[in-house]
Amino acid sequence: MTDAISVKIDVSSLCDKKTNPDIYKGMIEAAIRQTTLYAEEECKKEAPFKSGALRRGHSSQISPTKGLVKNSQKYWVHVVYGTKAHVITPKKKKALYWKGAKHPVPKVAHPGTAANNYPQRVVNKIQQQKMGERFALQYLRKQGVTE
Repeated sequence: MTDAISVKIDVSSLCDKKTNPDIYKGMIEAAIRQTTLYAEEECKKEAPFKSGALRRGHSSQISPTKGLVKNSQKYWVHVVYGTKAHVITPKKKKALYWKGAKHPVPKVAHPGTAANNYPQRVVNKIQQQKMGERFALQYLRKQGVTE
């Protein structure tokens, strides 16, 4: 399991050997930056909302060659990959109680949770819409390299 998603951008079809290589370096960096920030925003939108902590936990790490979207919440992996059925027991007390329970109980059989792989849906959306390539092309247009 991983706590980050990474997006690979294929810009080889946009490259022309006659153009200054520094323009392509800038293009790749700009495409990585834009795509990573886009992925972070989409993850924040797609993440299930209960308290908002999962959405707020998303952050980006961007370098010239790689962009990562991470989540700082410990339970992120349980949301993304789901959980098996398990027993919940108290750590400090003798019984469990929550608002709405009829009485305290010594343990609870949790049925598990279904996986909600929203980061993969975001990656699929980015790949289908060729967002990295589109951001790279926008950069080239700003540089006057292409129409």
